Amino acid sequence: MPVHGRCFYCALPVRFADDCAHPGHGVVDYVAGVTDLDLLGLPNLRLLHEFCRNQLRSRTNRSQLRQGLAIRRARLGRATEAFEAGLPVALRDQLGLSGVPLRDKGRYPKYWRVTKMRYAMRACRYYAGSC
Repeated sequence: MPVHGRCFYCALPVRFADDCAHPGHGVVDYVAGVTDLDLLGLPNLRLLHEFCRNQLRSRTNRSQLRQGLAIRRARLGRATEAFEAGLPVALRDQLGLSGVPLRDKGRYPKYWRVTKMRYAMRACRYYAGSC
């Protein structure tokens, strides 16, 4: 798995030698609102995962700082897991918790944190070996 840079959105290594449909495939794109001009007056382009670029373009996540780094990595980990299993990759996924029945509603925040960190660590192990 050759890597040549880090994603601007989730700060994990980007893959270039894979299938273009892979969520971790690297793309270079202009990110509105966060770019600066270089000495030649050209906008700085950002290196992103394909999935992260789609996350930045979604209506619910226009600002790259709206969500924390852990949830950004968790969504990439869940998308990568779905892709590897041959399942459709959902852009706006609640990490599989939307249909989970919990008997005690007070346990949901803890269950959410554990699930979020589990998928974030999967993304770290898959893309970087560790974080």
